[in-house]
Amino acid sequence: MSPAAAARPQRGPLPKRKEVAAAGALAVLSRAAVDVVLYSFMAALWADSAVGTVVRILGRWVCGEGSSVEAAGFAIGAWCKFIMVLLFPSYLPLVIRRVAENALFYLKEQEKDEREKLPKTNRAVSRPRLPKGVKVAPLFAFLPIWTLQILALTVQYHHEEECLVWKVSGVVIDITCLCTAAILAVWGVPNEVILMMVCKAKHRDDDMQ
Repeated sequence: MSPAAAARPQRGPLPKRKEVAAAGALAVLSRAAVDVVLYSFMAALWADSAVGTVVRILGRWVCGEGSSVEAAGFAIGAWCKFIMVLLFPSYLPLVIRRVAENALFYLKEQEKDEREKLPKTNRAVSRPRLPKGVKVAPLFAFLPIWTLQILALTVQYHHEEECLVWKVSGVVIDITCLCTAAILAVWGVPNEVILMMVCKAKHRDDDMQ
């Protein structure tokens, strides 16, 4: 080989680098598209709970039935539900896959930390822990709230409209709807966001590979 040929830069690895960069960019775009679907669905769910339901019920209480405020609450809820129905076929498999991947990654990290902290002789079977910030206890309130709502609907169905029992049942239904909306907005949606954001370190590791 001549000295001139030996001095030429070797360009063999460049296509491989381009393929790796293209694969990394494709992975980032794919993850971004999944995030758009997931977070759009959750944003619509949160808006329906925290805005649509509250405006609709409080508007009826304050401004009267059929008021423009109540109509605005119905409109907000209708748009949010339309978005959720539109995204649900894609949202359901994506959220199951994302939460499952994050749970496995988080469990492996937890076991790794415990192996480093405890000596081999004192190791015990680790119990999976929820990520920091996830609140499960408030979600158990759904059962009594929904039970009360079903009872109120049943009582209202068996009484004449505008009678005292019918009106009291309607107030109970509104209160249970507000409680459900509050739990979803304050704990339900934030819990899901945390569960889907657990493995940011995993994403960084994937991008570096």
